[in-house]
Amino acid sequence: MPYEFNESDFSICHDLIIVFLDEYPDRTPWDAMRYLIAEANYGGRVTDDWDRRLVNCYIESFFRPEALTINKFPLSALPDYFLPEDGPLSSYMEYIRTLPMDDHPAAFGQHPNADISSQILDTAELLLTISELQPKTVAGDGESQETVVLRVAKGLEDLCPAVWNMREVKALMESRSDPDPLKTVLLQEIDRYNILLKRLHVDLRELQLGVQGLTVITPALEQVMYSCLAGKVPAKWNFAYPSLKPLGSWMPDLVQRIEQFNTWATTVMPKCFWLSGFTYPGGMLTAMLQTTARKNGLAIDTLQYEFPIINQEESNIAQHPKEGAYIKGIFLEGARWDF
Repeated sequence: MPYEFNESDFSICHDLIIVFLDEYPDRTPWDAMRYLIAEANYGGRVTDDWDRRLVNCYIESFFRPEALTINKFPLSALPDYFLPEDGPLSSYMEYIRTLPMDDHPAAFGQHPNADISSQILDTAELLLTISELQPKTVAGDGESQETVVLRVAKGLEDLCPAVWNMREVKALMESRSDPDPLKTVLLQEIDRYNILLKRLHVDLRELQLGVQGLTVITPALEQVMYSCLAGKVPAKWNFAYPSLKPLGSWMPDLVQRIEQFNTWATTVMPKCFWLSGFTYPGGMLTAMLQTTARKNGLAIDTLQYEFPIINQEESNIAQHPKEGAYIKGIFLEGARWDF
């Protein structure tokens, strides 16, 4: 996952190293420097355990006592990257000129396949820049930009589901016998989706008025307009849940997500939950643990998940399981399930 590392993080670590080297000229405190940089400074932004482990691995490779004693200490498996010998500034500049123009992934301790992800991102950014440089006054079929924006915004507004009345939903849930943890999850999901739906209705309405000259188009609204023209989901609509879908398929997907919770709130709890339709699937999984723990009088810490595959269609599921829940929407990466 991405982390917002910045230049100040680097500067703080740089100053920290200078202080340690000045204060301890006889014995370099390697462990202290590694900990403060990997765990406190950079590590303070890292939330994932595996990412934290990776940061520590990088620091272990950067802070090496033998780098001070071995001549031309290698920085990677590639022969081009090593610590040059002490000398004047010109000698370091000469060494830099000998480095390859294209950085090999191995120079950063990465597998060569890392180039694939990097090249995909570079290509996507290049194509995006090219599309943004195209004239935006007239669309390809002769329609003006304003006509296209009005048509897209009106179509999205017609598809966009209505905002829930939270008071009515809470009243309905109080009369139902669903487990309390699951009721809480439903209300939390509806609340998150409500924020998104309100944002959509406001932006799409203001966009239509702005294009017609009836209101001022703000910079934020202008970004929404350009995203609609490019068929992308505006960045300000991506706060509820992550999605890589283009705008044309993102809106129908949102409608399906809303339908699941609308049916749950107004009719009956689903027999099979679409797990990837939740904004926070982890909340649903925790609620299932709480439900089972309360039902059986067990400590929630003693429970574990099992994931048996139900080899039948969703329409054939007639009732809820005795424990846990039936779920769908989980994907295999680089494979498919053979029924």
